[in-house]
Amino acid sequence: MSQEQNAHDPGHHDHHAVEGHKHEPDEQAIRERAHAIWVAEGMPEGREVDHWMRARLELEHEAEHR
Repeated sequence: MSQEQNAHDPGHHDHHAVEGHKHEPDEQAIRERAHAIWVAEGMPEGREVDHWMRARLELEHEAEHR
């Protein structure tokens, strides 16, 4: 039995890696969320990268918890 369980474990981990890619938000979704964050913060200049990264993280988090 231990061989069966060991044989199953790598596949189990691979499934999570593949599943993680399914939750990756697309560029359009990130763009829209980043824009909303920018507007909510008063449209500051020079924060594009911060807004983009925050948007991506928020969307990934939401997708993981569905």
